[in-house]
Amino acid sequence: MKTKIIAILAITLLISAALPTIAANENDYNYIVGKSNNVEPIDVPDSWLEGADQYQTDDCNYGMIMNPSFTVAQEFKPTKEDLTAVLLYFFNNDAPSNVDITVSIRDSLDGADLTTMTISADNKNIKPTGTWVMFDFDDIIVIPEETYYIVCYASDGGIDDNYYCWYFDVDNKYDRGIGWATDSGGNWYDLEDAFGDPEFLELDLWFITYFQEPPKSKATSTPFLNFLESHPILYQLLQRILRL
Repeated sequence: MKTKIIAILAITLLISAALPTIAANENDYNYIVGKSNNVEPIDVPDSWLEGADQYQTDDCNYGMIMNPSFTVAQEFKPTKEDLTAVLLYFFNNDAPSNVDITVSIRDSLDGADLTTMTISADNKNIKPTGTWVMFDFDDIIVIPEETYYIVCYASDGGIDDNYYCWYFDVDNKYDRGIGWATDSGGNWYDLEDAFGDPEFLELDLWFITYFQEPPKSKATSTPFLNFLESHPILYQLLQRILRL
């Protein structure tokens, strides 16, 4: 009987000792990843890839949280010498108003910005189900097959259900670069196996890079287009009708 009691006490102590570690990991995980209610993001129309060089647009309903102390980046290798713009897919999880989102292109994660652009998230009407946002910055010359980074952060937002997120997918959907993020100390780490969770291995963020002037239709948004994006079946039906 005493042996059983000692064994039970030992197991209880082990479980109690493990609980803080589990909670800490869960907090770190929640800090990094947010979930959208959009299970099947809208496919990218072929016209959006006109003048595109690199891209990753596979479906996923999770995203990396962006705020002033948490920066996210996607590594890529261009095949063209010109880089004119990037298109990124964000979702809004009850983010505060008056948030700016800044995107830069760098040739090293901690290097100087080669070009940069800041937009007002309010003006882009970023939806909980996801919205493509164009960053049509000053054009730059890049070296084909060299490594560059799309670096992104928001001016406000935290971890308590009030943030913008940058969509990602898993299982190395883009094989010419990997995803990166900073920790609370500003140190970069890769997102190949950042969480120790088999569901989130080899993260790549949603993006399109352009070597020509990007299609203007993506740079603006209208209530009608927002409505269609929120009703993909109607949108696809309208596309079929217009082709007739």
